[in-house]
Amino acid sequence: MNVSKASLWLTNILIGMAIAWFIALAGIQFMGVGLGFAKKQSEDLTGARSKTATFKYSVPEFDLEYYFIYREGKVIIDQYLISPKNIGLNYNYTKATENDFISVSVGGKHYKMPTKTGQVYLPIDEADLQYYRYLSLFEMLLLTVIKVLILLMIRRLILNFSKGDFFITSNYQLLYRIGGLLTIVPIILFAFESYFTNSFSSLGLSLPEGYSLNMKGVSFQWNYMYISLLLILTAKAFKQGIELKTDKDLTI
Repeated sequence: MNVSKASLWLTNILIGMAIAWFIALAGIQFMGVGLGFAKKQSEDLTGARSKTATFKYSVPEFDLEYYFIYREGKVIIDQYLISPKNIGLNYNYTKATENDFISVSVGGKHYKMPTKTGQVYLPIDEADLQYYRYLSLFEMLLLTVIKVLILLMIRRLILNFSKGDFFITSNYQLLYRIGGLLTIVPIILFAFESYFTNSFSSLGLSLPEGYSLNMKGVSFQWNYMYISLLLILTAKAFKQGIELKTDKDLTI
C-alpha cells in the first residue's frame, strides 16, 4: 500500500469518526435520549438513614455537577453546581485549621492531605444549567462540522495527488479554504471561552476568610493561526506553479 492510499484510508476513518461523533452528540443531546444528568431527588426518604447521588458533565470550559447527600434525616446538599475551568480557588494556609486536612496513607505511611481542590463551584438552577449545556453543545457541533469539512477537503487533495494532478486550480483553492477554516477555529474557541468566563466571573462570588479567586484568563489558540498561515502560503506557491505551467504550455 503506497503513501497516498494509506493517507486516504486514514482520512476516511477520521471522517467517519467525526460524523459518528456529530450524530452521537446531536442525537443523544437534542433528542433527549440518555441525557446523563441528574434530576433533583423527589423520592420519599422516610426511614432512610443515608442516600448519596452525584453526577458530572464535563466540557472544555466548565464542569456541571449535581450533588445530593442525605444523612441521618438531614439533607446536607441538594444542588446543581457549575465549575468554570478558567476560575480557580486560592487558599491562604495561614488561616488553615485541622479540618482543612485529612489523614491518609500510602504504602503504610500516614500523612496529611489538604482538602482544597482549587475548583470554584457556583450554584446554578436547572434552567440555566440546560442553557449552558446546550450552548457548549452548539460549540462542539460547530467545531465538528468544521473538522468534517477540512477532512473532506484533505481527502479531495489526496485523490488529486494520487492521480498526479498537483498543479491544478482545485488544489490551491482547497488549501485556501482549509487555511480559512483553521483561522475560524481559534476565534470560535476564544469567543465561547470569553463568554463563559465573563458570565461566571460577573456573579459576584463572596468567599470566606482565607480564600481568593484565581482568574486564569482566556487563551487564544495561536497554533491554528500558524498552520493556517503555512497553508495559505503553500496555496500561493501552488497558484504560482499553475501560472508558470500555464505560461509554459502557451509558449509551447
